[in-house]
Amino acid sequence: MTDSLEEYAETLSKGSKYGGVSAIVGEVPYMKIFIANCPGDYTIKMMPMSDTNSSGSVFHKGSTLVQDMSKAIYKLRETGKLAKLERNWFGDS
Repeated sequence: MTDSLEEYAETLSKGSKYGGVSAIVGEVPYMKIFIANCPGDYTIKMMPMSDTNSSGSVFHKGSTLVQDMSKAIYKLRETGKLAKLERNWFGDS
Protein backbone atom coordinates (compact mmCIF):
# COMPACT_ATOMS: atom_id res chain seq x y z
CA MET A 1 0.00 0.00 0.00
CA THR A 2 1.30 3.41 -0.86
CA ASP A 3 0.95 6.60 1.10
CA SER A 4 1.66 9.27 -1.48
CA LEU A 5 1.43 10.13 -5.15
CA GLU A 6 5.21 9.80 -5.36
CA GLU A 7 5.01 6.22 -4.06
CA TYR A 8 2.29 5.41 -6.61
CA ALA A 9 4.55 6.64 -9.41
CA GLU A 10 7.61 4.85 -8.01
CA THR A 11 5.91 1.46 -7.62
CA LEU A 12 4.29 1.70 -11.06
CA SER A 13 7.55 2.72 -12.73
CA LYS A 14 9.37 -0.28 -11.22
CA GLY A 15 6.78 -2.71 -12.53
CA SER A 16 5.88 -6.03 -10.94
CA LYS A 17 9.07 -7.74 -12.11
CA TYR A 18 11.26 -5.33 -10.14
CA GLY A 19 9.52 -4.98 -6.79
CA GLY A 20 6.76 -2.63 -7.91
CA VAL A 21 3.28 -3.15 -9.31
CA SER A 22 1.64 -3.30 -12.74
CA ALA A 23 -1.55 -1.52 -11.71
CA ILE A 24 -3.04 0.36 -8.78
CA VAL A 25 -6.70 0.00 -7.85
CA GLY A 26 -8.26 2.64 -5.66
CA GLU A 27 -11.04 5.09 -5.13
CA VAL A 28 -11.79 7.13 -8.22
CA PRO A 29 -11.04 10.60 -6.77
CA TYR A 30 -7.56 9.53 -5.62
CA MET A 31 -6.79 7.88 -8.94
CA LYS A 32 -7.86 11.04 -10.79
CA ILE A 33 -5.53 13.14 -8.63
CA PHE A 34 -2.68 10.77 -9.39
CA ILE A 35 -3.34 10.90 -13.15
CA ALA A 36 -3.54 14.71 -13.03
CA ASN A 37 -0.10 14.83 -11.41
CA CYS A 38 1.49 12.39 -13.90
CA PRO A 39 0.13 13.51 -17.27
CA GLY A 40 1.02 11.35 -20.23
CA ASP A 41 2.49 8.40 -18.34
CA TYR A 42 -0.55 6.51 -17.11
CA THR A 43 -4.18 5.87 -17.93
CA ILE A 44 -7.18 5.31 -15.66
CA LYS A 45 -9.91 2.75 -16.25
CA MET A 46 -13.19 3.21 -14.39
CA MET A 47 -14.54 -0.15 -13.27
CA PRO A 48 -18.04 -0.40 -11.83
CA MET A 49 -17.79 -2.96 -9.06
CA SER A 50 -21.50 -3.01 -8.21
CA ASP A 51 -24.60 -0.91 -8.74
CA THR A 52 -23.50 1.56 -6.06
CA ASN A 53 -19.71 1.33 -6.07
CA SER A 54 -16.90 1.75 -8.56
CA SER A 55 -13.15 1.92 -8.51
CA GLY A 56 -10.50 3.35 -10.73
CA SER A 57 -7.44 1.42 -11.79
CA VAL A 58 -4.25 3.07 -12.99
CA PHE A 59 -2.11 1.35 -15.62
CA HIS A 60 0.83 2.28 -17.81
CA LYS A 61 -0.52 3.61 -21.10
CA GLY A 62 -0.89 0.76 -23.58
CA SER A 63 -0.94 -1.93 -20.88
CA THR A 64 -2.73 -5.13 -21.87
CA LEU A 65 -3.85 -5.51 -18.25
CA VAL A 66 -6.67 -3.01 -18.84
CA GLN A 67 -8.68 -5.48 -20.94
CA ASP A 68 -7.77 -8.43 -18.71
CA MET A 69 -8.94 -6.61 -15.59
CA SER A 70 -12.16 -5.43 -17.24
CA LYS A 71 -12.99 -8.95 -18.42
CA ALA A 72 -12.27 -10.45 -15.00
CA ILE A 73 -14.49 -7.96 -13.17
CA TYR A 74 -17.25 -8.38 -15.76
CA LYS A 75 -17.12 -12.16 -15.30
CA LEU A 76 -17.26 -11.82 -11.50
CA ARG A 77 -20.28 -9.51 -11.77
CA GLU A 78 -22.13 -11.74 -14.26
CA THR A 79 -21.64 -14.91 -12.21
CA GLY A 80 -22.65 -13.25 -8.93
CA LYS A 81 -19.24 -13.89 -7.39
CA LEU A 82 -18.52 -10.17 -7.01
CA ALA A 83 -21.71 -9.65 -4.98
CA LYS A 84 -20.78 -12.63 -2.81
CA LEU A 85 -17.30 -11.21 -2.20
CA GLU A 86 -18.81 -7.83 -1.28
CA ARG A 87 -21.19 -9.45 1.21
CA ASN A 88 -18.39 -11.54 2.74
CA TRP A 89 -16.03 -8.59 3.15
CA PHE A 90 -18.40 -5.67 3.71
CA GLY A 91 -21.69 -7.18 4.84
CA ASP A 92 -25.14 -6.36 3.53
CA SER A 93 -25.10 -2.58 3.49
